[in-house]
Amino acid sequence: HNTRYNYTTLGHAVGDGDKYISWASYSLGVGETGKQDRVQVKFREGHNLGNETFQVSYNLKINDTAKAYLAEHSNVYPHKGEFNTDFGKNKTSSGQPGLYSNEEAQLKYMQAGDRQFAVYPHPVVQTANPGLKIKKVDWEKTSQGLKGASFALYRTNPTYSWATAIAAYSGNGSEKTTRFSTDGQGNLFIRGLEAGDYYLKEVAAPAGYRQLDRALSFSLDEEGNVTIKGTPDPAFSQASGGIQVKNIKEGRELPQAGGPGQGSWAGLAILLVLAGAIRWRFSDGKTG
Repeated sequence: HNTRYNYTTLGHAVGDGDKYISWASYSLGVGETGKQDRVQVKFREGHNLGNETFQVSYNLKINDTAKAYLAEHSNVYPHKGEFNTDFGKNKTSSGQPGLYSNEEAQLKYMQAGDRQFAVYPHPVVQTANPGLKIKKVDWEKTSQGLKGASFALYRTNPTYSWATAIAAYSGNGSEKTTRFSTDGQGNLFIRGLEAGDYYLKEVAAPAGYRQLDRALSFSLDEEGNVTIKGTPDPAFSQASGGIQVKNIKEGRELPQAGGPGQGSWAGLAILLVLAGAIRWRFSDGKTG
């Protein structure tokens, strides 16, 4: 095909792949039949493919038309791989059905000096839903992550009796849940969410800590970025694209809203007023 490539991004292998692959690139192109993108992978010199099997996978961001199609199917992925693809009778590489992304995907490669060519009809993909990152920390030592905090997510303010916790995936879990817990470092990642407005509520505090009694209102965009909404709350803050949640130990009092500096100024003002009153009375007594 006479394809014109307008933009190329250089990439690299991940994990142990850099032992075999020296570089990779992704190019945006337009050809005779429309948009044609290209992925190139360069194996290191002297590497012999032999009988090794390699899997080529890619991520796509689907457009609004595909999202509307998914909504028409009650957000259930309707399609499976074609019979002569690597994922025939099934699914995507994630192990689940998906949406048809193109009429076909072509794979061209060199092996032992020979050009190889494979066509995959109707490759299926899934929507890349944003994820939510949560970090649970000690109120006074924010570098100390807290294990065992559990949270629930709502679309409606959980103070309402009809509010229902939503189900999503926790970390690498394969089953949806409505309860999400932090790991040993206080980290939590929730997958399978849609962009929009949410409420985050702590349903169980780490051992030895007080449970928060209010929920956080926030919005999540398609890239997983968080915007906290409503009145500022010192227990919640935005951090590294996610949410940091602080807990105070049992038996400890929460800091004053104005901080220790504000309280000190208030105390000084009271002392000044008292001093002024005493001086006025003393002066009044002398002249009277």
